[in-house]
Amino acid sequence: MGFPNEKELEKIRKESEQWEGSLALNSDATPLEKFRFQICQELLLYKQKNNLKNIALAEKLEMPEADLSRILRHRIEGISTDRLLGLLNKINPNHEIHLRVS
Repeated sequence: MGFPNEKELEKIRKESEQWEGSLALNSDATPLEKFRFQICQELLLYKQKNNLKNIALAEKLEMPEADLSRILRHRIEGISTDRLLGLLNKINPNHEIHLRVS
């Protein structure tokens, strides 16, 4: 299997326009955006540490797998902070939140 020809490359480019990867935290993120991002990170770390597939974690969190997939890729527009905290509480009911004002 060699390098794809121009027609195959064009097909791949067109398909890739629809792909949604993980979002990174902007350098000018607000404190709330950083907080929400960290909750997503905690969910992702829990999934990785427990070697869970998305479907298993979605079942534990009692939510659709597609919604979980978006959260794990930090695509959380339209998801409330309360909802994110509720999910965190399901995987770690004894979590603590610390506020640091600087």
